[in-house]
Amino acid sequence: MIKKLNNKNLIIYFSFFFILVGVFLRFYNLNYENLWFDEIVSYWIADPKISFFESYQRNNIGEGTPFLFNFLIKILHIIFGYSPNVGRYLSCTVSALSIISIVFLMKTIKNNSSTLLIIFLVSFNIFLIKYSQELRVYSLVLFLSSMLLLFYFRMQKENIDEKYISINSLYFIVFQILSILAHPFTIIIFGSIILYAIIIFFLKKKLNKLLNTSIIIISIFIIFYLPFYLINTEPYPSWISQPSLKFYTNFYFSKFFGSRILGIVHFIILCFLIFKFRKKFLKDLEPSIILIFLIFFSYFIPIIFGYLYEPILAPRYIIFILIPILILISYLTFELKEKKIRYFIIFLIIILTLGNLWSETTIKQFLEARPNHKPQYSIALKNINESKYNKLAINMSFAEKKDVHFNIAINNYFKQIITKEKLDIKLIKINNDENYFWLLCLTDLNRSLCNTFDKSRFKVLDEKNYNSINLKLIKFLN
Repeated sequence: MIKKLNNKNLIIYFSFFFILVGVFLRFYNLNYENLWFDEIVSYWIADPKISFFESYQRNNIGEGTPFLFNFLIKILHIIFGYSPNVGRYLSCTVSALSIISIVFLMKTIKNNSSTLLIIFLVSFNIFLIKYSQELRVYSLVLFLSSMLLLFYFRMQKENIDEKYISINSLYFIVFQILSILAHPFTIIIFGSIILYAIIIFFLKKKLNKLLNTSIIIISIFIIFYLPFYLINTEPYPSWISQPSLKFYTNFYFSKFFGSRILGIVHFIILCFLIFKFRKKFLKDLEPSIILIFLIFFSYFIPIIFGYLYEPILAPRYIIFILIPILILISYLTFELKEKKIRYFIIFLIIILTLGNLWSETTIKQFLEARPNHKPQYSIALKNINESKYNKLAINMSFAEKKDVHFNIAINNYFKQIITKEKLDIKLIKINNDENYFWLLCLTDLNRSLCNTFDKSRFKVLDEKNYNSINLKLIKFLN
């Protein structure tokens, strides 16, 4: 079977098949669920009825990330209309494109049979599929990171002694800057590249003119941009906590690969392969050692920063770490001379990945009714519309007084649903002296605060629970 897979035509057929399935899984049922709270904020920021400057101001108070992603979403809304369904297509599209860009990156690093394995791993990675269907920046970060690494490795293969700039170095500069404008954590990639350049200079006495020119240009951008970004945004989310001891047992691999078992297997395989080829990396100092630097610093820098200042590490913030993890597993597996070990690793990865997918909504939705993982706002609103009472208030006790924009963002989203579904519902404030009204609470955000209202003035007549939603029918006591 394995020998047959070495047939060039079969490899091409399987490659196309894996890519098509990966793209299909990203687009299928893309807008099945309503937007989650963070997506609602992005949707509010990208409102096409306001100016770009107003959207930028909203981004500064509502997001902890730069404006690029919401800027692109706003353009899509201007072209295709202001609908909650529009924005997720950007995330899905760039996630699909990332399959292709990572394949080209793999071929640039090592053009062998590992290409088929990397296509499989990226196409069927549940973490990447999940975030491809969210109106958030993370799939864009993955794509831009893969592109900057692609042109970095292409630049390394050029004649570095004759010129200071080339088309590959120019693209590298552009995509590195765009990635920083998408998420500041991508500076870690740039730092890993600088470290490699320093090591090569001191150990091999080599100066890469193309890389040095690129580093200078990008560094100038960062020097001017980073202080501006930090002054104008709140980059430290209050909900993040420093990783617990459990984190150090798998370093988020359980989240990256969908289960603790699958995460541990990939973690052990990666560690085994890096250890197995340690002499190759240390002796040759080939550019792919940057992938190891990137994995290490993606954890080390945020963790140390968290201990010194504020916790900032979350799995999706370092989504780009899956690029070096998957490439190293694919590349080094096919560097193994022991065929039995190589085939065992390939077989184990494929079987466990496919087996895990059967337990995920991504596949289960073809066999049974798809469960909802996000708040079911549309269902809750339709049930309100069918009741005798059409007044709705939203419990926002989870937000601090300075976070009034959260209330505005949610109301904006609800108005869009009400308009789209043609519902007869009126949004009111919780302190409005209405005789009867529904009180909606987001249980994932409010937790125990869903009962925070004046019980001397209001009485609960009915109560319903949906996914992440608590709905109460309230009577005003005169």
